[in-house]
Amino acid sequence: VGKKSKLEALVARLTGKKTTVTTIAKTEHDWGNFKKKEGIEDDLASYRKDGYLEKQRFLKDTDAKAEADLTDQRRQEREARDKAAHVLRLAGARG
Repeated sequence: VGKKSKLEALVARLTGKKTTVTTIAKTEHDWGNFKKKEGIEDDLASYRKDGYLEKQRFLKDTDAKAEADLTDQRRQEREARDKAAHVLRLAGARG
């Protein structure tokens, strides 16, 4: 098991209680050691590049961009309609 953090050591010393390692902390430590021992850290990093979270982030960003484009298009259409209506009103006032 890895070294305790300074904070954990201080708390243990002040309270007189031993700190225990959680299952998650132990698993993270073991996984880190395994990756180093097997030399697969670089491979995992490159695979992570095309991973699920990155794809989800890409889809979210794409949706946000599409929504922004649609909003901009609607604004431009509304401005064009308003301008055309104004021109028609001016033409009607002169006629």
